[in-house]
Amino acid sequence: MRGLSQEQLALASGITTTYLGLLERNLKNPTIKVIEQICNALQISLQDFFNEAVQDFPCDSTALQIQHLLSSCNEKEKKIILNCVKEMVHMTQLQK
Repeated sequence: MRGLSQEQLALASGITTTYLGLLERNLKNPTIKVIEQICNALQISLQDFFNEAVQDFPCDSTALQIQHLLSSCNEKEKKIILNCVKEMVHMTQLQK
């Protein structure tokens, strides 16, 4: 995006190339501050970034119900639930 190399984007964002690589591979979750720094480097607003992310998220009634149920869970509980869902999806795919 914007024709920047990974090194250029990391430098412009004030983060390391190693950390940026981890973000790209979805091995780390960025803070809002880091997202803001990357958005600034890419010359896009946080609002545009999040509007795009929301548009890509499924908004069917089942997804909204799941989101509502998870809103009352703490981070540890959410991770446990995520691991359960991943395992269930994996088992379902094996049965096909």
